Amino acid sequence: EVSDCSGTLLPLELGCVFVFEVRMLSDIRRGLSIITLLWAVQGPKPVDRSSHPMAMYNNLNRSGGPSTGAVMVREEELATGAMSVFRMAKSIGRNSRVAAKQWKLQDVGSVYRLWSMLVVGLPKLFLDMALAYLGGMYVMRSASDSDMVLNTLAVVFIAEIHELMYTAFTSDAMRYSLENMQPVEIELSNRKRLISWFASCVLSPVFTISAAWFVVGQIRDEDCPGYALSWDLLRSAWANFAGTRSIG
Repeated sequence: EVSDCSGTLLPLELGCVFVFEVRMLSDIRRGLSIITLLWAVQGPKPVDRSSHPMAMYNNLNRSGGPSTGAVMVREEELATGAMSVFRMAKSIGRNSRVAAKQWKLQDVGSVYRLWSMLVVGLPKLFLDMALAYLGGMYVMRSASDSDMVLNTLAVVFIAEIHELMYTAFTSDAMRYSLENMQPVEIELSNRKRLISWFASCVLSPVFTISAAWFVVGQIRDEDCPGYALSWDLLRSAWANFAGTRSIG
């Protein structure tokens, strides 16, 4: 339960929850970027089978595997054959280009993109939104003001565990190939630039502040019956909080 229903710690509660929601907003934006990327990537070009009877086989390389999409490159396609892994490790150390085909998302079919949205993009987005709420709830129900600050750092660390796992459990060659994939080019008009600016500079701060306000108000309504969160109450709580800290 909330440790103080009088509202003395309300400014600290809003501040800690806001900091955590800012951290989670970056993950939510990454989830939206994944969905946007899969939506905007160029699909395979239609094949004119009447004029080119063998065109349906153009997307197959000599070994029978697909030559497009984010797939592993066969060892025989590397210029150095059996020494490819050793040369790849050396090139990563020198920050040079690997003599291998560059991974790409272009020409990926619509079925695969839809499947990736369902199993990667949307689950990540929903999990980040759930963690944003549950983490804020955990921060709100701290035993004291010092525990609230420590719990905020704890939930921020939990939100970063997936990045540590990615670094620990993926090889250098895999990370290099993923980080150096061919970019997906999207034509930006002035209207799209304006929408992007408005979403980043206006909607994101408003969304984060509203999320923090909603979490604090929701938890206080559950644990403190009859407590109504308002701006007047926040101003008076801030005056009491600042006066208490200055006297102490």
